[in-house]
Formats: sequence, structure tokens, C-alpha cells
Amino acid sequence: MSEEVTPVSFARVAGGALLAMAAGAIFSNLVTQNVVVTGNASGTARNVAEQQLLFRMSFCSWLLVAALDVVVGLASLRLHGPSW
Repeated sequence: MSEEVTPVSFARVAGGALLAMAAGAIFSNLVTQNVVVTGNASGTARNVAEQQLLFRMSFCSWLLVAALDVVVGLASLRLHGPSW
């Protein structure tokens, strides 16, 4: 039994990925703003060392945002692009 994938499915995937991208980007920006000390490299290094887990989670969140960007692009291409 094979189900045909409808354009609505691609739209839902793109919309869900966009929402997840927004949440991940907001989280990463908040962490970066709290960890990075402008003009003070040693202060930034100290904050990163003290908050390693949070900094790593922020980095992984940026990677997830980049991967979801590809998903949104492919879903949008499938929605609006040429029908293969």
C-alpha cells in the first residue's frame, strides 16, 4: 500500500522546520550573547570554560538550524519547483 505524498505534506514539513529553526536560532543567539564578552577574549574564554555544556548545546543548535535550512529548501523546491 503506497500513499502519494501531497503538496500539503511538503508545506507542513517546511512549516515545522521553519518553526524549529526559529526556536533553535533564538536559543543560540541568547546563549551567544550571554557567553561572548565583546572586546575581551579572556573573558569570553572563561565564560566558555565555565559554561561548556550550554556553549556546546548552542553550537549543536546552530548545526541543527543549518540542516533544517536544507530541509526547508528541498521542501520548498518540491512545492514550487519543477515537477519531476
